[in-house]
Amino acid sequence: MTRAKARPLWKRLLPLIGVALLAWLISQLDGAQFAAAFARVPGTALALASLSFTVNLVLKAVRWKRLLSVQKIELPTSVAIAAFFAGQFWGQVTLGRMGEFMRAEALIERDVPASQALSSCVYDRILDLALVLVLGAVLGAFVVGELRAAVAATAFALVGCLALLVLVRPELLPSAARARVTALVAWLGRIGPLGKALSFARELFAGMRPMLRPAPVLEATAWTLLGWLGYFAALWQIAEAMGVSASRLALTAGASLAALSALLPVTFSGLGARELIFKKLLALEGTPDELAVALGLLHLAVMSGSALGFGFLAMLWQQRQRRAPGA
Repeated sequence: MTRAKARPLWKRLLPLIGVALLAWLISQLDGAQFAAAFARVPGTALALASLSFTVNLVLKAVRWKRLLSVQKIELPTSVAIAAFFAGQFWGQVTLGRMGEFMRAEALIERDVPASQALSSCVYDRILDLALVLVLGAVLGAFVVGELRAAVAATAFALVGCLALLVLVRPELLPSAARARVTALVAWLGRIGPLGKALSFARELFAGMRPMLRPAPVLEATAWTLLGWLGYFAALWQIAEAMGVSASRLALTAGASLAALSALLPVTFSGLGARELIFKKLLALEGTPDELAVALGLLHLAVMSGSALGFGFLAMLWQQRQRRAPGA
């Protein structure tokens, strides 16, 4: 194992941007009303919201296991679930939730090539990204009244899906275009480290090929929709307990855009950015800023608590699996 280079100071300080944004947001609020917003939510509502979000994680774990089956990768169910939830733990404590890809370690330990091990992880990240992008833009446009944004986001998502399909299935291109793309890739491959990156990318896309057949795509989409229903249900339950009068349409739009903010490299799980999104979007339906910011924080707390708690238990479970006879 090579020693990792020390990260520059500016990279270590990036998450403070989200913290600073959150601190600024809270400084603009009425302190008493902000505290009262948290006091409105009983423990039972938080427990039900945690249960809903945990159902979301379980369904996504099932989706990943099904994708592995499509790839003809045999992984015991107990190992897959432990690896998935451990990845959720690392996703909560890394920028852009990149730690979620740590679940691929369980496959690499079983001699699955790294590119193939990561392909299912990247594929289900793409599924989640496409869903929240379209939902956030379309529903957000209805709330804001800017329908052009919905059309643009939907078109962007469709173009992205088509680009992925062409990258994974280049034989779909006309022969002339395919020859040009092949020549361009070959030329780029001669440029030092870029060549290694392109080679890895080709292997990654090759690992996705089985998952892009119609039946696996439809099944993965169904698991994605069911899983995210638990994500949104957690928010609806907290909002109802808090007395937020905003419609579920606005809440779902806010939650979708907040989920996208978790990919920002300047914040952990969107902290700071997601609260700003809730504040701006829910204000259009008359929700006080104190309630909107508190709602965003409680939703994040429920999600982080579930992912960290079950993720920690999953890591302990992984250790027991590795110490088991014959492991």
